[in-house]
Amino acid sequence: MRQAHERAMDLSTRYKKSGKRGVDGWFTRIDAEIFSTLLAFQDSHDIAGSCCEIGVHHGKSFIPLCLSLKKNELAMCIDLFEDQAKNIDFSGHGDRQILVNNLSNWGLEAGRGGSNIRIVTKSSEHITAQHILDVVGRVRFFSIDGGHWEAIVKNDLNLAAGVLVPGGIIALDDIFRAEWPEVTLAFGAWFDRTESASGIVPFACGSNKLYLCPRDYASRYRECLRTDFLTTFYAKTYKSKHFELDSYKTETRDWDEADFQQVCRTILKTFFPDFLIMLKTRKLAVKRLLHGR
Repeated sequence: MRQAHERAMDLSTRYKKSGKRGVDGWFTRIDAEIFSTLLAFQDSHDIAGSCCEIGVHHGKSFIPLCLSLKKNELAMCIDLFEDQAKNIDFSGHGDRQILVNNLSNWGLEAGRGGSNIRIVTKSSEHITAQHILDVVGRVRFFSIDGGHWEAIVKNDLNLAAGVLVPGGIIALDDIFRAEWPEVTLAFGAWFDRTESASGIVPFACGSNKLYLCPRDYASRYRECLRTDFLTTFYAKTYKSKHFELDSYKTETRDWDEADFQQVCRTILKTFFPDFLIMLKTRKLAVKRLLHGR
């Protein structure tokens, strides 16, 4: 069992660094690193439960959730797939068979006897929290990337909040995106209405995702994200009376006034993050060599 778990961890590392390029969808290297770091923290702190995703498309961010499963844990994904008449904002076009093939490529089986992966073809509007609990039980990591209009984003946040284990995480995709303004609008309205009752607060923002958890766990998750890799992409900490949020989002602040060095660094951070980490590591190694440390 231990060997199987270690193999899954090795696959997770390979997937986030290069394997995800072979899966169509939207999942940046920074968010892949945040996913793996948070999942590893849950594993080492015995935060158990299932994983769930709304809006799975071809499985790009669902695969690492499945790779993180331990014995007796389940994964569930919800998508319209070919029933695109209900995709009123055209925010993706999932394909069930491509998803199954992509899962299989990473040693994950769905739809067969003994499989721990459940695929649901339905709009999340027609899913209840009780349905999720009946299928996979309580959830430790819930990824939301379904419809992008206000009502359905609120619906999906309510679903996620209603099934989380203590210490569970919600990842909300396409936050603060000009192309999808209602995601941000919906989150703000939902948070304003539910924060005092649910106790769920944001704690980090990646390239394209907002991460939330119960308030009691927020500082621990923020601390675990301060890895050598992610610190390179850390931008700032925003503090309000409701929460503290660490941002790992790369923004082009100076636009046409940036100098060449700033432009190069922004390009590396955005498009070649692993190459930037390699350069940083080599620079530190040379510095230690020169100073005898």
